[in-house]
Amino acid sequence: MLEQLGIVIEISNNQAVVQTARLSYCDHCAGNKGCGVGNLVFGLREKKTLIVVANHQGAKVGDKIVLGLREESFLKSSVVLYLLPLLSFFLAMIGYEILVAQQQGLFSSEIFLILAGLFGLIVGFFLSNQIFIKISKKICYQPVIIRIIELNKSLRNPDY
Repeated sequence: MLEQLGIVIEISNNQAVVQTARLSYCDHCAGNKGCGVGNLVFGLREKKTLIVVANHQGAKVGDKIVLGLREESFLKSSVVLYLLPLLSFFLAMIGYEILVAQQQGLFSSEIFLILAGLFGLIVGFFLSNQIFIKISKKICYQPVIIRIIELNKSLRNPDY
């Protein structure tokens, strides 16, 4: 299970609004200091994200909590988000090339190939968005409060 620390900033209708700090997995890597990617994302570490989760643990405003998301859900979501648009991009380009080969060079300019690829990419983004809307409603794709670490700390300066 992927875990993330957060602090509850609002409770309403048995749901908690949790503020989390965006973290990079570079923090867990031994080569963090010398890696270009680790240095590149260094400036992005301070961004905060608000997440609405079901409050089955009875967390209160100001509680420091641990959110969790199943790895399987994360991987499936990543495939939908990244791989589907990329796959549709290449399939549109390959399909266009096959169509041009059958038509004996009609519209065989590279600009049309690029336009076919962009069309496929847009279709892929649209499909991934539609799939994402459907799967995001399923319970297994939503983060949950795993445990409460500290009760009712001050909200003025949430440290993670």
